[in-house]
Amino acid sequence: MRTTEEVQNDLLRLLSVPSPSGNERRVAELIAELFGDIGLHCELDNAGESIGGDCGNISARVPGNRSDVPPLLLNAHMDTVVPCEGVNPEVREGVIYSDGNTVLGGDDKTGVITIIEVARELLTGEIPHGDIEIVITVAEETGLHGAFGLDTRLLRARHAFVFDGSWPFRVTIAAPSQENLSVTIHGKAAHAGVHPEDGISAILLASQAISQMKLGRIDEETTANVGVIQGGRATNIIPDTVELQCEARSRDRGKLDAQIAHMRTTFEKVASVAGGRAEIEITPKYEAYRIDTSDLLCQCVMKAAATLGVEPVFQESGGGSDANVFNHRNIHSVVVGCGQQNIHTTAERINMDHVMLSIRNAVELVRSFSELAQP
Repeated sequence: MRTTEEVQNDLLRLLSVPSPSGNERRVAELIAELFGDIGLHCELDNAGESIGGDCGNISARVPGNRSDVPPLLLNAHMDTVVPCEGVNPEVREGVIYSDGNTVLGGDDKTGVITIIEVARELLTGEIPHGDIEIVITVAEETGLHGAFGLDTRLLRARHAFVFDGSWPFRVTIAAPSQENLSVTIHGKAAHAGVHPEDGISAILLASQAISQMKLGRIDEETTANVGVIQGGRATNIIPDTVELQCEARSRDRGKLDAQIAHMRTTFEKVASVAGGRAEIEITPKYEAYRIDTSDLLCQCVMKAAATLGVEPVFQESGGGSDANVFNHRNIHSVVVGCGQQNIHTTAERINMDHVMLSIRNAVELVRSFSELAQP
């Protein structure tokens, strides 16, 4: 295994290239170069085209040295949230920091470097394994678009480790479904100073509906949020329309359906009573998954952790990831942490000790899969 300094140098190269969702081409070229340096050829699909992106998903393959071991998929994503232009990583005492003006991009470039280093180790031939399929997706942060655009029929693997998250032994085995609501409240315009009583304020209707709605954490499995409100043209006009973007998530389908129905009904009822109208479009985003701790992937996690002398933590998440898409397409997947801290903030940092632990853990996961998987 390479030294911490060697891994850090390549990670810094990745971090220094901005890769906002939809504009990943530059970092994709660097990732392909890093894979090429160890002898792997990368292919690029057209998953980015449907969202107007400049790049598709990267795929590569490490040929197996054991014909009796099933193929395994390793996944991370190359895009980051914003602000990421002009990222300037700073290294102090083994920790990489953002300079405070941008995110760092460890989410998910720590996952990318983990997979590159695992591939490097596997190519030595010292670790038994079946075919290793690698997919680095685009536009994960804006809706798992890369994973949705991936032609999973081209993959032979029926199991996957998704490297994305914090502590390397914190493993997500359940995540929610999400549905979004695009709401337009229609009222009636009028002069706000001359004939306000002739108007129906769409903004007022929206605020009344929101005040009657169950939002935030509904229960341990369910959340809901109104995230965007846009409306009004001038202070002297009673606003006749307002648009809202909302979401609900739950790991329980029945609870999600109930929350969506509650939000829809509340908007419609409040608007109707006041003489207005609510126009609502509901869009499913991704489906929930749950992997039992008796599953092969979790058994691999426990075996790898035991080898490294660490106790793994299995958790249920409130967020989505590429694993939601893979599981829905019959590729059993769990999300494995890879050393990210304070993600999606300008206070983001990466402890290199955790990154190196992530790499060692990933190598052991492949080894454990080779020992436990049945063809």
